[in-house]
Amino acid sequence: MKPYLILFLSFISIAATAQVNIRGQVIDGESNEGIAFATILFEDSKTGIATDIDGFYEFSQNFVAKQLRFSAIGYESKRISFEQLKANNYNVSLKQSTYKIDEVAILPGENPAHRIINKAIENRDLNNPELLTPFFYESYNKMVFTSPMDTNSRSKLDSITIRSVQQENIDSFPDSKVGFIMESVSERNHYPTTKTYEVVTESRISGVKTPFFSLLATQLQSFSLYQDYIMVYAINYLSPISKGSTSKYLFILEDTLFHESDTSYIISFRPRKNKNFKALEGVLSINTNGFAVENFIAKQYDLTGFPVKIQQRYELIEKKQWFPTQLHIDIVFASAKVDGFSIMGKGKTYLKDISLQ
Repeated sequence: MKPYLILFLSFISIAATAQVNIRGQVIDGESNEGIAFATILFEDSKTGIATDIDGFYEFSQNFVAKQLRFSAIGYESKRISFEQLKANNYNVSLKQSTYKIDEVAILPGENPAHRIINKAIENRDLNNPELLTPFFYESYNKMVFTSPMDTNSRSKLDSITIRSVQQENIDSFPDSKVGFIMESVSERNHYPTTKTYEVVTESRISGVKTPFFSLLATQLQSFSLYQDYIMVYAINYLSPISKGSTSKYLFILEDTLFHESDTSYIISFRPRKNKNFKALEGVLSINTNGFAVENFIAKQYDLTGFPVKIQQRYELIEKKQWFPTQLHIDIVFASAKVDGFSIMGKGKTYLKDISLQ
């Protein structure tokens, strides 16, 4: 074969396999914060994806449809053409809904969400990464303690890169806004079921130093929600995928998201009337591949204790184990005050280099 023909065929092969990834963010129209686990539906193909815990999404340009639908529970959905999306640098803002869903009466045996939740309960031991699989990962942890902030300052906090702990990023915040920031990088080895070795390899502390702030983002919430209870700052909340949860929580199938090879079910949950347990309310995304949790976002149902909001994102590692990769927590310490204002804690943990040993 002639050299120029070989070169031409190589070029064609490279061009055919090259993929242009499109990356954007779905944000709250009022606060400009990223909306975790918003869904993007490609209306031409009826398939879709979800944003990550910070509201970012990414897809190959090969999957572009003429029309896309952006939606999230608690927000008004928006349809937008790809050309409009491109003109907005692939960023989309959603407006919060002005209505609240009332209690829904669902007769026994007629709730389609129960079948999905029960399958998730049946498979929770197989999907619990701490129960069966030895693993290693590196994590970046950031914990910010502050008084109530304006929208602009909160947005700047979220924009700190997770790959950098440079001092100038923190010094740019006014002292009146940020009281304390703690960042760390750690490595963890885990051997089922209870042997865990975690070493902090890098750390930095900035701001007011008091014993109250000696907390890590990873210590404020459970590593995963596959136990009967989810621990949040020493308070145990009943997990929505605990045994018998369908008799205690009301589950509603809100949406179905089709992928190339599997399906995600978006299910909202809240405690049933006259509940007598520490409860959460929020949204679950269950993937049909193992009926594992993909995304989880919840807040406490009542206002007793510490007002809290937690978010967790899971990914399928090495095509065999679902694993938490992003964990966020927002918590207000009502009893701890600075200048009369309650202290807010904002924690983020990002896991990478996950290896199933």
